[in-house]
Amino acid sequence: MRIVVIGSGFAGAVFARLAADLGHRCKVFEARSQVGGNAFDRKVAGIVAHSYGPHYFRTDNAAVVRFLSRFTEWRKTVFRVLAKVRGKYVRFPISSGTYEDLYGKKLSTREWARELAARKVPLADAANAQEQLLSSVGEEFYKLFYEGYTAKQWGKHPRELLPYVVARIPVYKDDRWQYFSEAFQAQPARGYARMFENMLSHPLIDVRTSTPWDGERGDLTIYTGPLDAWFDCREGKLPYRSLKFRTRILARKNYQPCGQVNYPSLNVPYTRTLEWKHITGETSPLTVVTWESPADRGEPFYPMPTEEAARMAQAYRRLAAREKNVLFLGRLATYQYLNMDQVVWHAMQAARRALKPAPQPEESALGLPPFPSHWNPHETGYPKGTAHHLPGS
Repeated sequence: MRIVVIGSGFAGAVFARLAADLGHRCKVFEARSQVGGNAFDRKVAGIVAHSYGPHYFRTDNAAVVRFLSRFTEWRKTVFRVLAKVRGKYVRFPISSGTYEDLYGKKLSTREWARELAARKVPLADAANAQEQLLSSVGEEFYKLFYEGYTAKQWGKHPRELLPYVVARIPVYKDDRWQYFSEAFQAQPARGYARMFENMLSHPLIDVRTSTPWDGERGDLTIYTGPLDAWFDCREGKLPYRSLKFRTRILARKNYQPCGQVNYPSLNVPYTRTLEWKHITGETSPLTVVTWESPADRGEPFYPMPTEEAARMAQAYRRLAAREKNVLFLGRLATYQYLNMDQVVWHAMQAARRALKPAPQPEESALGLPPFPSHWNPHETGYPKGTAHHLPGS
């Protein structure tokens, strides 16, 4: 089978590699000068920096880790975030540690549960993001941490957004300081760019960088670009939120206490600052910091979580379902807010459905030890604790 893949981010690269492993010839069109989509990273002053915002890889999916570990070793980490409120750094997401940072009082697990319950606004069903947050953390925390940040991030008040977009942010029942709860949290040891280069390095994969798609189709075409663009926006133009980045090299060891600091106040024009050494693990007398600001125009990053956008996207999905020999994969092409591991998993599942026999990951050419035989490569559960034993951790 001859396969055309449009885009070399997670969705396109994963599908292309699985197809090539089965003997299918793939041509990958990539408009940018490098592979990896928005996960691309590069060295700045000797420090690995993510070019399009932070990419925190985490998952509970054993099959996803097994597949990606063919192309990278991992540096195990825990991703941590602070918020700058009331003039000081406060742990985020909301936990009893957040309460301690704000008020100087440490609460037991039981005391924190009572405190949080007393703060919550009782709402049976959240109709929007504002109600979702009020029912989760209450009025004060909503105002301090979410209202301004969400308004800046999306260019809309939280009451105009669907609840799912904030429901994904955890609220912890203890004082843990970590942004995510998944068992496996890591960064590719040599960066995302190297991982993608390894993934796409196959004699049956022809990668054309700096080459926008010219309309060529294969026996099967994999599309990972904006959903509306495939149909020439015939149902209207889907709204995507973009980002702008300002990166500086600073002659100091550190700029902030952790990799990401959120700035919820509307008086601050950016949403977060990112100090890459904390995230990617380099040591240097210098540091590299990026200031991130959301924007209406520019490269599409995030599908807009509004009712109007959801209705329009559903119309496009109905059109997509009728396309012959075309698969729509990834965040932009499905108009869904997907994490990296979800995109990888969807691409793996799509490959299993479209390509016969079902692809089975080969052991890594990098000399990594085999994974335990009791792991089923089709399972979605990631055994707790096993993340500590993965290569590069």
